[in-house]
Amino acid sequence: MTSFEKFPIRLDLLPSVPANAVVNELQRTIRFVIDTEFNLVRDRVRGHVEAVVVDGGRCRIVGWAADEAYKLPPPYVFALGRRGAVLGATNVFTPRPDVAQALGASVDEFGFQLEVRLEGDPTHSTLSLWALLQGLDVGHFTTIDPTERRG
Repeated sequence: MTSFEKFPIRLDLLPSVPANAVVNELQRTIRFVIDTEFNLVRDRVRGHVEAVVVDGGRCRIVGWAADEAYKLPPPYVFALGRRGAVLGATNVFTPRPDVAQALGASVDEFGFQLEVRLEGDPTHSTLSLWALLQGLDVGHFTTIDPTERRG
């Protein structure tokens, strides 16, 4: 039995569903992964946050992420709040030839821009950034304070 057959949800259908349904499905997925450690991988996802802009209760995160094992962008990048809720997700990636060159990858769409709704007071928020990887694995790549200055 493959890991996809054992996995309790149909992540292969996510690109064809509305964004709020993706967030709901990612919420279920990450809760399952955290609770069971099923398909939780370490040291396979690599990423970096280059800019964070907070505007009221929303936050825009700009960076890049990669699945190092496959030298591909992850299908999704998502942010979790302190309580484990998925606060935002994206499957839209932009060209980052510098990342592709550093990884020796044949594709270059590793850049992302993630819109996140913040929980409560933004000055007390931390966001944990994760990637859904090839093979339905899930990996954490950084935790940020959205009020911290970046440049």
